[in-house]
Amino acid sequence: MASSQGRGFSQNQLYRWDPILDSRRKLSDQHSQPFIDALSEHDLASDFVTSFMQSCDENDTCNYATEAVVKFCLGADLQSLEHSTRATTELVALLDNGAGLTAWGLYQALRQPKKEAFGCRMYIHNGRIQKSTGTGSPSRQQAMRAQDQHLNIQKVYIPNLTPWTIIALTASAPRYQAGILGKFVSNHLRSDLLINASIHSFLTSFGFQFQLPFFALRKHRLPRRDTRNLRQYEDITFLRTMGSKFDNRPTEYIYESKISCLIIGTSRYSWTGFLINDQYFETEDEIDSIEEYIDQRREGTMPDPFAAGKKPMGDLPSDPRELFLITFEIHLRRVSKEFHEVSMAVDEAVRLYTKDFWEQKICRGSFGNDHRKIPDMDKHRSKLREEHQEWMRRSVELLRRFIYTLDQYSDKWKAFSDTGQNYFISTENPSYSEGLRKSLRDVHQHISELEGLRGNFKHTLERCEDMSHFFNLRIAVEGGESAFSQQKTARDVKVLTWITFLSLPFALAASLLSTQEGYIPINPSPGALVASIVILEGAVWLILGSLLGWDWFKTRVNGLLPHQLRFRNIETEELEGQ
Repeated sequence: MASSQGRGFSQNQLYRWDPILDSRRKLSDQHSQPFIDALSEHDLASDFVTSFMQSCDENDTCNYATEAVVKFCLGADLQSLEHSTRATTELVALLDNGAGLTAWGLYQALRQPKKEAFGCRMYIHNGRIQKSTGTGSPSRQQAMRAQDQHLNIQKVYIPNLTPWTIIALTASAPRYQAGILGKFVSNHLRSDLLINASIHSFLTSFGFQFQLPFFALRKHRLPRRDTRNLRQYEDITFLRTMGSKFDNRPTEYIYESKISCLIIGTSRYSWTGFLINDQYFETEDEIDSIEEYIDQRREGTMPDPFAAGKKPMGDLPSDPRELFLITFEIHLRRVSKEFHEVSMAVDEAVRLYTKDFWEQKICRGSFGNDHRKIPDMDKHRSKLREEHQEWMRRSVELLRRFIYTLDQYSDKWKAFSDTGQNYFISTENPSYSEGLRKSLRDVHQHISELEGLRGNFKHTLERCEDMSHFFNLRIAVEGGESAFSQQKTARDVKVLTWITFLSLPFALAASLLSTQEGYIPINPSPGALVASIVILEGAVWLILGSLLGWDWFKTRVNGLLPHQLRFRNIETEELEGQ
C-alpha cells in the first residue's frame, strides 16, 4: 500500500509523500497509452472486461472483483459501444470543461491527450464531440487557461455508474491506471466503506480514494427503483403505523446510495479524478444531475461536481492532495446531513408508534383488564402480537443496518488516521501543511457527527428492545394468569364432579323408595333409606376400585379421611411393613 526506501522506518516515515511526485515528469508512451491498445485482437473480441480487471493483481487474487464487474456489465461490450443506442444517446458523464458526454463520447474524450481537452471546451451535439471557446466570465476563462498550460489534469463526474460507462472507462484508461481503476470500480459496486491513500511502487504513482455508503430519505408517491439492480430501497411507513397507511401523503422511502472518488496520477501536475455519485432516486432537476449542470453552464455558470455544486469550476485547488481532502470533506458533510435526516425521521416514527399504537392498541388492547368484554379477544390479542413482533423484527433489522454502516465510518477513519493521513502532512512547507491539517480536522469533525448519530440510532434501538422485553414479560405474566385461571377452573370442575358422583347414591336410593308399593320388596322408611344409601355407596366405590385399581382407591380414601385418622393410618402401614 505504501512505498518505502527501506526497513526500520517509523510509521510517519513509512507512510509519507514521495518527493518525486512533486516533479514535472512525463510517462513513456508505453505506460500512458490506453489499456485497449495493449491488447491483442483475440482479447478484444473475447473478454475485454475480464482482461482489464485481472490487471488488479499480478497473482489473480481479485477474482471476486472481476466476477462482480463482469456480471454487472453483462450485455455491454466494447464492440457495441459505438453502435448501441444507450451508449450513444444517454448522458452518463460530465467533464470538468462542461461537456456532458455519452458513454461513446466519454470513451473518445478520455482517449485524447489531456492538453487537448484543456486547451478548449468540449460538448456533445448530435452524439459528436464539438469544441467551443469555453464558458464563464472572461477573467475566469483566462485564469483557467493560464492554469491549464502548466497542468495535465482531468476530472470526470459520473452519476449512476452504468455498464456502458465502465466499458468506456476501462477502454480509455492509461495502462498504469488499470489496476487501481479496476479496484475502484469493483469497490463502488459493493456497499462497504473505504478510505484509502497509497503510493504505489509501480512508476511511483499515487492513488487517493474514498467510498462513502449512506442512506437517503425521500418522500415519493411511488418508489424510484434502481434499474441497474445495484442499490435497494425500503418503505419505512411501517415504523409509524405497523404497515398500514391511512392517508394519501407521499410515502417515506429509505434509499441505499454511495459516493465514490478516486484521484490517481504520477505527479501533482499530472493526475485524473473520478467522482461517482449514485442518485437514481433523484429527479433530473436535482443539482447533482448532468442536465442541471448543463443548464447552469448555458446560464454562464459552471458549478464543480467535486464540490457538490457549491463552488464554481476553477475554485477548487489543483493540488491532488488538497482537492481530495476538500472533496472528501464536502461529500462527507452531505453524508452526515442525509444520516441526520434519517435519524430524525426514524426517531419521530418510533415515538409516534409508541404513542399511537403501542400504548393505545398493544398495551390497552392486549393487556387491558376489560378484555373479557370484547368478543374474540383472544384472536384480537394474537393478531396484535404477530403485528408487533413483525414490527420489532423489521425495525431492529433496519436500525442495525444504520449502526453497522456508521460503525464502518468510525473504524475506517481510525485506520486512515493511523497511516493514510501521513501522506497529507508536509514538513517541508508549513503553510501548505497547515491547509491540509485544517481539511483533516474538518473531516474529523464530520466523523464525530456521524458517531453522534450512531449513538442516536443505538438509543432508538434500545428503546425498541425495551418495548420487546416489556412485551415478552407481559405475555409471560398473561400466560401465568391464564394457567392459574385454567387450574382454578379445573379444580372447580373436579369438585363439582365429585359432588355429583357422591350424590348419585342418594338420588338413586330416594328414587327406589319413592316408587309405588309392591314394585320393590322394601317398605319405605328412614332406616331403609339410610341402608340403601350405604349399600349403593359401597357398591359404587367397589366398582371404581376394581376398575381403577385398589391403590387409587386407597389414595382417594386416605385423601378423604381427616388429618388425624390419615396420620394414624400411615403409622399403621409403616408398622405393618416393618
